Order: sequence, then C-alpha cells, then structure tokens
Amino acid sequence: MVRRNDLASNVLLFRASGDSLGNTYAFALYMFGTTSWFSTLFALAGWLEQPRGLTAFLLVTIAYAAWAMGGFYGHVRRPPVLRATLMIVFNVVLTNLIALLLGNLIVWLGLLEPLADALT
Repeated sequence: MVRRNDLASNVLLFRASGDSLGNTYAFALYMFGTTSWFSTLFALAGWLEQPRGLTAFLLVTIAYAAWAMGGFYGHVRRPPVLRATLMIVFNVVLTNLIALLLGNLIVWLGLLEPLADALT
C-alpha cells in the first residue's frame, strides 16, 4: 500500500483509500482488456449485431466490472466506482488517441500505398 504522505495519495481522487494512481490505472487497464476480450467474443459470435446481444454484452460487462471492483477495492467499504470509471474512460480515450495518431502517421508517411497497390 501507499503511505499517506506519498504524492499520488494526495490527489483528490486517491486520498480516501490510499491507493496510488498506478494501482488504479493498472485496474483500468485490466478492465479495458477484459472488456475488449468480451467484445471480441460477442462479435465473433455475431451477437453484437443484434439488439439483444448488445444488451447482453452491456449486462455482462457491468456485472463483471462490479465483481472486479469489489475484489480489487475490497479493502474499502464500498468500491470507488467513480474513480475506477474515470480511469477506464481515461484509458479508452488515451488508447484511441494513440491509435488515431499512429494511423494518421502511417497514412501520412505513405506506408499504406504498397498495401493498396498489392491489393489491386
């Protein structure tokens, strides 16, 4: 655990539980990876194209997140849902920004042109 005088524990979102920013971000990465795995399974099964499948995916994701938060933040009375959710959203935004930047860089450098020529 993190000592109370640690810089990360002085941040408003992390002061109450004593968890560090790194611990919470690792949990967010874990949740993001598991949600990606769930979405891959649902997409391969063809369930994401149906309204019932999308609803099932959302319910499974929410149930899993609640279970995981209860286990990860078991040392506090109630899991800090807001903090974990903010870190998951931050991770999704950061991951998408990096992917978009890399994709734009690949297009700008012309690295897709040989692939386009090979496919035609």
